[in-house]
Amino acid sequence: MENFYFEVTDTFGADGEANYAWVSRFKTQANSRQEAIERVTDHTGYVFPDDTGPYSFGSTFDCLNANVVMFDLQCMTDLSDNKMEEIYDFITI
Repeated sequence: MENFYFEVTDTFGADGEANYAWVSRFKTQANSRQEAIERVTDHTGYVFPDDTGPYSFGSTFDCLNANVVMFDLQCMTDLSDNKMEEIYDFITI
């Protein structure tokens, strides 16, 4: 299993830009990124597409049932796991 780190925040505007009026960051251990996405979906109730779907853009996942977006922090930064955990507070699921 490996660690996966995701950031979930609200969106605004017609293009669904990240708003950051609130943000939740999650850490989970899983066998694949898809399994990790499913864990975040189960925990939050927000429905995120699989990592190869039409609403998935590499490191960005548009929520299918709310004005929310999720980012795969590992794809968006070159920080090590230890450094990410030092900088951010994560909810472990």
